[in-house]
Amino acid sequence: MTQPEKYSFIRYLEAKRTVDDRALNQRVWNHLVSVLEPLPRERPLRLLEVGAGIGTMLERMVEWGICRDLDYTAIDSDPSLLARAAERLLIWAGCRRWRAEKREQGRLLLEGSGQRIRAELLAVDIFDMAGQGNRAWDLVLAHAFLDLVSLETTLPLFFSLLRPGGLFYFTLVFDGATILRPVLNAAFDAKVEECYHRSMDERLVHNQSARCSQTGRMLLEALSTCGASIMAAGSSDWVIHPPYSGDEAYFLHHILRFMEDTLTGCPDLETHLLEQWLETRHRQVEEGRLIYIAHQMDVLGRP
Repeated sequence: MTQPEKYSFIRYLEAKRTVDDRALNQRVWNHLVSVLEPLPRERPLRLLEVGAGIGTMLERMVEWGICRDLDYTAIDSDPSLLARAAERLLIWAGCRRWRAEKREQGRLLLEGSGQRIRAELLAVDIFDMAGQGNRAWDLVLAHAFLDLVSLETTLPLFFSLLRPGGLFYFTLVFDGATILRPVLNAAFDAKVEECYHRSMDERLVHNQSARCSQTGRMLLEALSTCGASIMAAGSSDWVIHPPYSGDEAYFLHHILRFMEDTLTGCPDLETHLLEQWLETRHRQVEEGRLIYIAHQMDVLGRP
């Protein structure tokens, strides 16, 4: 076999931790840290993460220098991901010799190194939070999320959840380039990319066209149009090349499986040619030869 017999989305999210670590734009991240640093510490920083998955961003934020008390609310529509997030965060805190306590209704208390984190993990769709109006966050974070939804609908909702003067931090927003090397057949490779991106544009989210294949550049334009202040922005490309780190070979297999699920049945791609193309790409992963690049963007700002 040139690919895994079973696929796990949780394993994919865990494998992409190292990919995301390299990809996140350090200039944008450093700007976020510098903006947060002088904020008053009389109360915890209120942080909302949308599409939080298995909680890797909270781990990363602490490891990368957010050293203050946090009230962290993680929402995701998939409760199995949040269950894994709770497991991971308890293990992560234990490895740091922090005190870790699991409370009722998806709440965790993590304490150590002069820092206290109260985490609440909620299995809810972000669009179900519209109009609640009873909570306001200092920072709304969406990691690898905005290219899955409609900006027209989502940005006003995000802004409504922020307190006056609050910040948004949008990371790994896909922006129109999927590159796999080495070239197999230049014309067919280009057709695969075109069909893959078209499938993103045709995706419906809450009965609306998401038009997601160029979300990164569209985001910058949309923020400027609605008068938001863009404090920092930059590329955050996924770049995976041999030799692969950690479980990144599995990550590549999973990306190819996702492409297969997306492209199967596309009228512009001959079925037998697509099958051969995918089989060759999986084999390249096994042989440690596949290079994969996805162009993405990070943006920090205020509404």
